[in-house]
Amino acid sequence: MSFLAGQTLILCIVLNLFISFFIVYFLTNKFTPKSYFVYGMAFVFMQLMPISIKDLPLRIGALLYSFGVITIGLHLYSKYVRRKKVYEKLKEKFLLLPLQLKKVILGKDISQERVEIRKTIPAMNQLIYSTRNLKYLATEYGKVLYWFMMIFQRFDYFISSYDKNIEISKEEEKYLVKLAELLEFIGEKLSIEGNKESILKIEKFQMEEKNISLNLKEGIGEILNLLKLALSQMKTKGYHKHEKNGKYLKRKKK
Repeated sequence: MSFLAGQTLILCIVLNLFISFFIVYFLTNKFTPKSYFVYGMAFVFMQLMPISIKDLPLRIGALLYSFGVITIGLHLYSKYVRRKKVYEKLKEKFLLLPLQLKKVILGKDISQERVEIRKTIPAMNQLIYSTRNLKYLATEYGKVLYWFMMIFQRFDYFISSYDKNIEISKEEEKYLVKLAELLEFIGEKLSIEGNKESILKIEKFQMEEKNISLNLKEGIGEILNLLKLALSQMKTKGYHKHEKNGKYLKRKKK
């Protein structure tokens, strides 16, 4: 298109108007409002370096080669480097959950930690959106982030009932202490591989801690079930391999 725009004044005017609206319309969304900028600048800069028709195949070849190198580099970075960094950041945020429980037990203010968690949720939503594949479906990696985002949301809703200096019974306090210890252990052990021990501890906790109120049992039960699901799916490989027939969650073969 940039080659055609450099041929005549009429084509230059028409294509610059058309391409500008085209890339803005198709590449802009609420999560990436400026994603069109790179493509728009590339279109403009290539017009500033006009070429003859005999040089067109060479330019197309150079662009395809550059695109291939960058695509491979970004894929490797997102798969092995960025993902690890995101999980390290996730670990840092996850440890705020047991910290809040400890503060609640001691009667301390947890507003700062709650604000931090609430800021994390929209950031995770944006990251989840960026993990979509060519079919606009979230990858396995994106789903793991989605489950952790749900954990943060539900925990924030759960902890909100304790953010009003309410009196906690001894039985409930004992339960919250054990829950804080469990979440702290999971947070410290959180990694791409090797979460089996954490999953076993969650299952043991659910089996042993049954003598609690129904509301507490249901609220924490949903969070722990989501946590088991997220931990079991954290891995370095297989995020872009989906099952057929519309099933996008891997299941172990029996």
